[in-house]
Amino acid sequence: MGFCKFFLVALILGELILASGCTQPQPASGATPTPQVTAGGAKPATIGSPESPGQAAGKYTVGDLIALVNKAVAYAKANGNAKAIAAFNDPNGEFSQNGLYVFAEGYNGTALAKPFERDTVGTNLLGLKDSYGVPLIKNIGETARYGMGYVSYEYPNPANNKTVEQKLSVVADVDGTYYVGAGFHESNGMVYPSVVLNPLSKVLSRDNLVAFVRNAMDYARKNGREKAIATFNDPDGPFVQGELVIMAFDYNGTNLVSPSYSKDMSRNHINLINYHDPDGVATIRGMRDLSEDDGGILYTVAKVTGNGKIIFVPKIDYAEPVDGSWWLFSGIYDRRLASSGPGI
Repeated sequence: MGFCKFFLVALILGELILASGCTQPQPASGATPTPQVTAGGAKPATIGSPESPGQAAGKYTVGDLIALVNKAVAYAKANGNAKAIAAFNDPNGEFSQNGLYVFAEGYNGTALAKPFERDTVGTNLLGLKDSYGVPLIKNIGETARYGMGYVSYEYPNPANNKTVEQKLSVVADVDGTYYVGAGFHESNGMVYPSVVLNPLSKVLSRDNLVAFVRNAMDYARKNGREKAIATFNDPDGPFVQGELVIMAFDYNGTNLVSPSYSKDMSRNHINLINYHDPDGVATIRGMRDLSEDDGGILYTVAKVTGNGKIIFVPKIDYAEPVDGSWWLFSGIYDRRLASSGPGI
């Protein structure tokens, strides 16, 4: 089937990557994250404990994670840290249900609450890396300092024979000394925020993309940040044109505009600086860096489901700065590359 026909008629977008690169190789099948020895001769940090959640894991959404993390933060502030940490460590408590549970770590890397990896509590995990070499605890802490954010990484799933899977965690600061989080693996839900895409009937070029982004940039500079963000966030507004959608962030990586992708992101000021694609590429950070250098193109890939199969569709994303406080981008599918790809 030709790509355009497949894309326009049969595509149901199941897992749209906000912006995802395809420059880093996938880890070998069966690869596991690399345990890192902690400083000071402490025992190695272990992940993927053989202990599994006592109840069968369910299917979750990012909204479920946000709700659980907000509940944990509120509980800690109302009841104090000692009581909260004890509650988070209880594998049968209210913060651990149906495979979804709260974890907590200090900003120094010390594990405070790990209800299903109890041997790690009190251990410093700051040097822990996943199979891509991503320093996941360091990234999680960086993200939490911004308030609330998404962090994606590879991690063994104890409910699936410790199989290494993509994982998305929502993390949030509690009191400046530690943070809480909750996450799910790809076998327990959609790891990447998703949307039903409404593509345009015409094939878009890179020039169309650049013109669309620059038009949005001009609008923002003319009308000011507050009005522009409100306009860009309107799903029925002029800057949502099927495949072309404006996304905007500040330079910390906190989302400001996400009209069609996830209402949770802009409403909760979600930070995405450590959000990456299936290849382990930190795409929001990459486009942020482009924007700091007056903007540019980033080649990416979107993971989509259509006609009962999953394919990776190449994308082109273009980012530009509005001013020194925020930047924006949009993307289109590169049909030239996609048409020659396998399975399309």
